[in-house]
Amino acid sequence: MAFLVFPFFFNTPVFPLPAHGLNSDGLDPSWKLLLNKTNIDHAVWGKDLTITYGPFGYLSTRVGWGINKYTLLLFDLFVLFNFFFIFYTVYLRSGSKISVCLLYLGLLICLPVHFGSGTSLVLLAFLVFWILRSLGKIKPLDYSMQLCLIIILFFVKFNTGLATFIFFFAGLIYNYFFSKKSKVLFLILGLAPFILTFIFCKILNVGLAPYISGGLNMVSGYNGIMYLDQDFHWEFIFSGFIIFLIVLIFVVEFYFEKENRAKSLVKSFILFSSLYILYKQSFVRNDIQHVMDFYKYILLFVLCSYHFSSKPNDRIATTVLFLVIGIASVFSIKTKSINFFNLKARINKSSYLNDFTHFEEKSALHLFPGNNPIPQRIHERIGNKTVDVYPWNIQLLIENKLNYKQRPVPQSYTAYTAYLENLNFEFYNSAKAPQFVIYEFDAIDNRYPLFDEPKLNLSLLKNYKLVDTFSLGNRPLLVFEKTNTNKINFQRIKEFNMKIGDSLVPQPETYYEVFITNSFKGKCYSFLKHGPKLGLLIKTKNGQQREYKTSIELLKTGIFSTKFFASTNDFENFINADSLNTSNEIEFYSFNTADPGMFNKEIKIIEYKILH
Repeated sequence: MAFLVFPFFFNTPVFPLPAHGLNSDGLDPSWKLLLNKTNIDHAVWGKDLTITYGPFGYLSTRVGWGINKYTLLLFDLFVLFNFFFIFYTVYLRSGSKISVCLLYLGLLICLPVHFGSGTSLVLLAFLVFWILRSLGKIKPLDYSMQLCLIIILFFVKFNTGLATFIFFFAGLIYNYFFSKKSKVLFLILGLAPFILTFIFCKILNVGLAPYISGGLNMVSGYNGIMYLDQDFHWEFIFSGFIIFLIVLIFVVEFYFEKENRAKSLVKSFILFSSLYILYKQSFVRNDIQHVMDFYKYILLFVLCSYHFSSKPNDRIATTVLFLVIGIASVFSIKTKSINFFNLKARINKSSYLNDFTHFEEKSALHLFPGNNPIPQRIHERIGNKTVDVYPWNIQLLIENKLNYKQRPVPQSYTAYTAYLENLNFEFYNSAKAPQFVIYEFDAIDNRYPLFDEPKLNLSLLKNYKLVDTFSLGNRPLLVFEKTNTNKINFQRIKEFNMKIGDSLVPQPETYYEVFITNSFKGKCYSFLKHGPKLGLLIKTKNGQQREYKTSIELLKTGIFSTKFFASTNDFENFINADSLNTSNEIEFYSFNTADPGMFNKEIKIIEYKILH
């Protein structure tokens, strides 16, 4: 089993973007490359780069650019050991060998041959196993593995890694009260994750405070805006049913477990919390790839909950067997032609060995020459000066060998909160700002591009000059050059209230921060699913209306402009002082929702004068 789940390839090659493709083609490849580039450039994580992944992020993406191949090999062997130990221990101590074998078969059907972003979920399941195994006893192996997993998870993906500290201390506190070991030992164990974190922050070039602040904002902002309006109602209900069955097992066991109720409570807290993380990571985004993560990894969490070894009996074996059949069936049905089982790839490891043997730091990078060359005149104008790209296509700059200078939150769609947006604004409002910006008016998920990063766009309009344009396929792009070093400031004018659905009439040279709050119902909905749906309505003076997706956190970053832009060409025309065109004059903004009960009625608006 451990051999079969071991990777069949060593690293992920990176190829040029499709010739004249969509702007969205560069979204995922760009942030993956940026993880490696940040390590290569010795940039500070949390300060120079704020993203959900950390300096060990390449363990998920497996992009080999600039890494030492032995770190990836060591990680694979670490994962192999965890799988082997868990498979062996559960089988050895289970009261129903047949049920365990069927569970393993279900795992092979469900687990993908490449974990990708699910790597953090696999590591979290391992941690659950080692913590639950250590309850009531102190063994060096158990705590060594826990500390290793905490550090790896914290620096692979922050939103999963932060919870590991809570789980670790839940288990440690239980052992503190119910173990006869020396209290000094628990003090050492309690300090160990913090000491190791500080040490690795120095080694990996991580600014701990901004890394944590940025990560928390990423989690909060993601929950509020990154959901999709796709119908996965049946999958949502079925996942809830699976969790209900698992909870039912714990409730029944808790009822019959009269000797140690405290242990059952700790086990319940750790497993339920880890399942909640799995559930949220799967269903917040609400697309097929993320939703299927729940069904890919739920059996691993069932396995790592360690029931087979701690409470072997026919009732639990039968229940788990039902879960195996149900989950494996729905997974097979919903994935249809997608075959994650792929036995041939699982058995043949020759590609892994070959890639490892011939690996070089740039062996995975096949970007040159690229398919989307920037015109020579623009290359010559930019030269070796610094350049950024809006909204996200970083790989375009790397393929063209430009001197890319990243802003702290490098892709506009992830600047979900005022904190994150202000990181970029302070960067652009200082001497650190890039000399050039390649710009495309674009956003994901029907969000208004101007307000994904409103202050950054304001900086471009005030301190940069449009110096050239070019096209990639049918997509126009703008080239801005910094010509002004004056700082932009905001003078607070007044504060006033309005109600959801009321009109906000924008004034020239005025900036508005919008504060909308969830009701209790909205907070519960946000906790269970994602942020309630909130829309930004823009009505122009010619009678046209456009509605965009927004969120509470995104609106706190602010809005401005008396002009409406529907495209890159509109943005260009405005910059070229096409003041005769009144068709894009905005009559008002409005903030709307399909369910007003999700929000408090009062909206607070803070109005600022833009000073330059």
